[in-house]
Amino acid sequence: MMKRKWKVVQGNPVIKWLLITFLIMTSIIGMVACYYAYQQKKAEILSELDKQLLRVAEEYKNITEDFWEIYLPIFEVDGSSGLFVEYFEESTKQLNSTDSFEMKKLLSNMAARDETVEWIVLYSPIRAYNYIYFPAKESMSVLPEDFSYLDMLTAKTKRMVICPRTSLSIEKTMYDNIAIVGGVPGKTAGGSIIVGYELSKLKQLCEIESGFDSLSFNIVYDEQVIFSSGNWTEWDLNGLKLGQNDVFKMDGDKWYVQVQEESLRGEYVFYAVKWAQIFGQACRGTIVILGLTLLMALLSVLMYWLALRSITGEVNIIREGLEVLGQNYLDYRIEGTFAQPELKTIAKDINRMSQSLKENIERAHEYEKRQVESEIQELQAKFNPHFLYNTLEMFQLRCYQNGDEETAELIAQTASIFRGFIGSKTFISIQEELAFSRKYLLLFQARYGESVKVIYDIDTEVLQYGIIRNVFQPLIENYFEHGYNAANKKNFFVIRGSIRDEETILFTIEDNGFGMEEENLQALNRKLREPITSEQESYGLRNLHQRLCLFYGGECGIYLHSKEEPGLVIEMIIMRKK
Repeated sequence: MMKRKWKVVQGNPVIKWLLITFLIMTSIIGMVACYYAYQQKKAEILSELDKQLLRVAEEYKNITEDFWEIYLPIFEVDGSSGLFVEYFEESTKQLNSTDSFEMKKLLSNMAARDETVEWIVLYSPIRAYNYIYFPAKESMSVLPEDFSYLDMLTAKTKRMVICPRTSLSIEKTMYDNIAIVGGVPGKTAGGSIIVGYELSKLKQLCEIESGFDSLSFNIVYDEQVIFSSGNWTEWDLNGLKLGQNDVFKMDGDKWYVQVQEESLRGEYVFYAVKWAQIFGQACRGTIVILGLTLLMALLSVLMYWLALRSITGEVNIIREGLEVLGQNYLDYRIEGTFAQPELKTIAKDINRMSQSLKENIERAHEYEKRQVESEIQELQAKFNPHFLYNTLEMFQLRCYQNGDEETAELIAQTASIFRGFIGSKTFISIQEELAFSRKYLLLFQARYGESVKVIYDIDTEVLQYGIIRNVFQPLIENYFEHGYNAANKKNFFVIRGSIRDEETILFTIEDNGFGMEEENLQALNRKLREPITSEQESYGLRNLHQRLCLFYGGECGIYLHSKEEPGLVIEMIIMRKK
């Protein structure tokens, strides 16, 4: 059974394409969700880095913008300007104690302007001794000859120069600074003031917990790296403008670079990080989505397969049932528990169809049996019919000779009716059957006179169809035998015919005779539908109903109804056949 079920699943292209379409749609939805999750995460990462870049740029801006404020004490304290001029223009010897004290005091006031100042250097190219001041120690000493910025000081051409980040070792103390070089107040004074700024806050801003070990914040000025939190010393930005970003390839790796929008003097403040690390961190969220999508797809496929397996099993039950029915085992019924309402309905319809088919076959078999018996009876009835015809004609002639024309006509009608009874056709037109009924009614009218009024109300459309023979004769006999009221001088017998629906025709036979009690009427209706078991029961209404059921099937037959006024209504339903 399992192999058969799976074979049905694989062999059904509709189910296969539905499964493929579902998996494709699930994959597309998962990929779209991953894409948007990746884009959102990447935007969050870059937004956080951009914010940190702004903080780094602001810190750098504060350092460079506050530089000129250091000069203010030179002009605010009396005599300070002259001391400076004298230092840079005239003196070629070491400062005496008084000048040294005054200079330290002035430099202390200058350093107090910015808490990030770690040292201040006074450099004059004509002096044999230059000095460096340390605010933290409140000490001033002779500038070492190996001072890292001396070469830059001698080559300075601009009034203000920003020097790259440098690590200095002075008096056994390490300093990590960027330095800014400025000129000396006065028209004739030559030399420079260089200020070293500590980078602890700037480095702290650069050391964010981003998860990127390749991340570096950088400041480039005059094509020279002023500051870098990483290990890079050269950057080729390929003409990247302020506020722009791009991906560069360097040393075999792709780097994402974002440049800060604002610049004071043409500096490039930017960060750089390996693109692979951004991509990897942005994709972390997509792994969960991919996992959930895959899990949902697997669960959906599993549920789909289980449901399909159940459906296929139920379909196989129906298919096996049809195979059994196809072998003419019409007593077989499809049984089982169906989870699908549609398949349950199909199984019920097949059972109903097989039952109906069985009944139709039995009805056809019974009809053939009755037909054979009827043909035998007709053959027996036709045995030497000329004797009866000649006898009736002799009676008719004797009546004419005696002047009894009315009796002669009745004998002629009787002979005609007898010929109709033993006719060879079993299916004739409705028009022929109605004509025969008129002849039959003439015999009864001859007996009962004008006390019975016969009415025909037949739609013209009905006349184009056919009917089995001798259907109205039992109805006429039933009325005159059981319904006719001799005390009533206004008896009527009405035959109506009309199209009932697309498949059937309805004949209504109505009279105003004695009628029947409702209880007896219901009992008669039930008896009409019981099978005929003896030859004595083969005539009358019961025989008519059985013949109609056998020939037409379905709901065809006769149905008796009572009415408010005296009388009876008989409905006869036949199929529309030509």
